[in-house]
Amino acid sequence: MSKKRYFGTDGVRGVVPGVLSPEFALNLGKATASFFLPELETIVIGSDTRISSDCIKAAFLSGLTSCGIDVYDAGVLPTPGVSYLVEALPAGAGAVISASHNTFEYNGIKVFDKSGYKLSDEDEAGIEKILESGNFELVEAHDLGRWIQLEDASERYAKHIYSKVRGAPFHKKIAVDCANGATSIPAMILF
Repeated sequence: MSKKRYFGTDGVRGVVPGVLSPEFALNLGKATASFFLPELETIVIGSDTRISSDCIKAAFLSGLTSCGIDVYDAGVLPTPGVSYLVEALPAGAGAVISASHNTFEYNGIKVFDKSGYKLSDEDEAGIEKILESGNFELVEAHDLGRWIQLEDASERYAKHIYSKVRGAPFHKKIAVDCANGATSIPAMILF
């Protein structure tokens, strides 16, 4: 297998608007959709609270919808929340716009398979091959995908977490500082 050029250990990462430009995100969305077609019909997307996340997400989603993929936008949601929703909805794949612990000028795009797991190296290499070739599976106007806002994504994820810990003996006080990150909304609902 050839060395991957864009995907690292946890998706694609880069400085915005440098390596990770809106144009790159658009083409990565097209390549991701093209790689998974015809099996992929829907994808769940979440993002963190970085100022660049809206721009990168809009571009990536535009690439997906231009290939006929319906997108469920979960809004601000942490990576495990998106992974959970991929199976719970169910959807054919998932993605998170986030650069996790990297500083604010960075962002990233993580893509998951239909089980909510990180893509294999082979799948990432396949997406990169399509990205570099520019051979995207674009559709006609009447077949474009739809962008569907999931208004209750944080609530669904918080209820899922609660169902896993409900009834467990827990007699400690805890403090949570999510630093206004992607977990801050589900954490408020949960606690």
